[in-house]
Amino acid sequence: MPTKQSPMTDSQQAAQSHKMYKKTRLNNGLTVATHQMPERASVSLGIWLRVGARYEKEDISGISHFLEHLLFKGTEKRSCEELKQSIEGIGGSLNGFTAQELTCYLARVPGKYLASALDVLGDMVLNANLAPQDIKTERKVILEEIRMYKDLPGDFVMEQLMKLLWPGQPLGRNISGEIKTIRGISREQLLAYKQGFYQPANIVVVACGDLKHRQVLEECKRCFYSSGKTQRNKFVPAGQRQTGPRLNFRVKDIKQTHLALGLYGLPRNDPARFILGLLHIILGANMSSRLFREVREERGLAYE
Repeated sequence: MPTKQSPMTDSQQAAQSHKMYKKTRLNNGLTVATHQMPERASVSLGIWLRVGARYEKEDISGISHFLEHLLFKGTEKRSCEELKQSIEGIGGSLNGFTAQELTCYLARVPGKYLASALDVLGDMVLNANLAPQDIKTERKVILEEIRMYKDLPGDFVMEQLMKLLWPGQPLGRNISGEIKTIRGISREQLLAYKQGFYQPANIVVVACGDLKHRQVLEECKRCFYSSGKTQRNKFVPAGQRQTGPRLNFRVKDIKQTHLALGLYGLPRNDPARFILGLLHIILGANMSSRLFREVREERGLAYE
């Protein structure tokens, strides 16, 4: 009879998880990580950069997000339309986003187009034109994006909460920037910011699908050829400056009141963060949470 296997320990599970992916750092500082999934017909690619709103000075707030928009507008050898068609024309998808600590460019394509997709992403990241007319057009787009989020009460209330938690520092500012800062960012500032942060040492290329790690390495050596700086940019620490409760009430002509309550959490390397995560589930994460039961099921005060 087959013997019953014992459950894996935490250390065994960690080792098993580590075997799922391979990671290599190239001589120019670029990091490549792959996860082989032979059952998949497509490959997913992510170009992750260690730069986001956390690294911005106040007068250029929103520049990381501005730059992300512009990288889709064209390069020295591909127009905006050619960039999109290079991925979407073969049945793939192309996207990007900016966060507090990172910027990411994503593509998903049929597996046989892995090399060409990496070439497109590498071209975008290293050789973007940042043409004056594109900057002018995209500036207007981003200004409308900022106005859009201010019209969404759920987003607006979180924006105000972050300003309360992190006053006078990058984490308290909008990732998209403010109307004033976006209007003031120049092409020279965009070029300098890109030159400072879009370096191989700040880039992690991630690929998942039916692929070989060595194959991706060779393609990355070809597509991300830049030597650049081999030192990663320094992490910008946040200061907890709160000495007492803070309140912010904003009046908007809408039918419902939106409320956000926040407090400082734990560092991501603190072992107690798992306890905090469990507490989050108990108090408000799911339909069985205390907050959901009391506010919606018992009192019928809100939908969400």
